[in-house]
Amino acid sequence: MARFDRIMNNAYRVVANLYSEVGVWFPPDDAPTQTENIFFIEPTKRDGYGQSGTFVKNIANFNVDAPVVEYLKGQWSGLKEAADAKQATYIEVLGARFKVARVKASFDGKTLFAELTKTA
Repeated sequence: MARFDRIMNNAYRVVANLYSEVGVWFPPDDAPTQTENIFFIEPTKRDGYGQSGTFVKNIANFNVDAPVVEYLKGQWSGLKEAADAKQATYIEVLGARFKVARVKASFDGKTLFAELTKTA
């Protein structure tokens, strides 16, 4: 299993270097911000292959109209726990700030999706 995890992490890094956005997480309680390369899916924007975020529709129990951030376990340590505890926490990506509505682990549990709501 460790070999598969290394391959997955390497593949993620290669794709992230090409297609990711820089995201900043603002943890609760004024803890230091954490910056990561993440995948940002905004369903209201179209890309060259159809509607962005189409694959998110296949993830059970997600609001397909909400922006989503995809990241790997180990990035943004504590974000899922803060969201599960309903603590107010925010992510900034592409110059816009979003409130984290919830975080769900998918696939093998090492890929996380944070559902966001845009703040004013």
